[in-house]
Amino acid sequence: MTEPHCHVRSISMPTRSHPITVEIEKILRTLRTSELSTRLKSETINVHLAGLIEAYNCIEDLLQLPLTQQGMSSRCHEKWIEDELNESVRLLDVCSTAKDVLLQMKDQAQDLQTVLRSRGSEADKQQKVRAYLCFRKKMNKNINKCLGELKRMDTTSVPTSLVSQDQHQEMVIKVVKEVREITISFFHTLLSFISSPALKPKSRKWSLVSKFIHNGKKGLEALETSIKDLETGLQCLFKRLIEFRVTLLNICTQ
Repeated sequence: MTEPHCHVRSISMPTRSHPITVEIEKILRTLRTSELSTRLKSETINVHLAGLIEAYNCIEDLLQLPLTQQGMSSRCHEKWIEDELNESVRLLDVCSTAKDVLLQMKDQAQDLQTVLRSRGSEADKQQKVRAYLCFRKKMNKNINKCLGELKRMDTTSVPTSLVSQDQHQEMVIKVVKEVREITISFFHTLLSFISSPALKPKSRKWSLVSKFIHNGKKGLEALETSIKDLETGLQCLFKRLIEFRVTLLNICTQ
């Protein structure tokens, strides 16, 4: 079976001079230079998340350009679009898992704070702390499964070579690929961050539960604040991932 022929369209304006291209290259440079590690504060992760959302905003604008729509609707890009649609589903699943985990963590942290602030008995508080620590342990198992999926995604290669030599379409594909890779890296860092131990006791003389009761209140308040900010950002990113998928599907139906 012969490969579909792709018509190369002339571009009156150089691709690199397009405002959208300039903007997304600027965002990608920032994201590259601010590469995340697993030892970060939630504020830094939120900044990176905001940059990632902006990158998807630019991708949406890029995909809506008539030049992009015309080029991507040709048969020679069907396989690339199909592969990206498959990867988008996997990213949406990971994002959904991260949102669910944060919601559960927030609810558990709020319940535990209520108990620790109450005038209840020490035994009741210890029981609640143990339940919270068991929840964190169970949650970390689910996160580890998600991290395994991210690792598999990181090794998945979506072909970037085109039959067409159209520079604009080549640029679009490379940008989408890089943003996807940055997204995978971000989720890996985020999930590693929220799965960090609930408490690291410095002294073996104190039980983990007792130390949590004495020192955990401030940490729970900080955790709740961090989660609220991350929840808002993840919800926005989730919407951008859906928009990206819908746009690709619309291109397929043209």
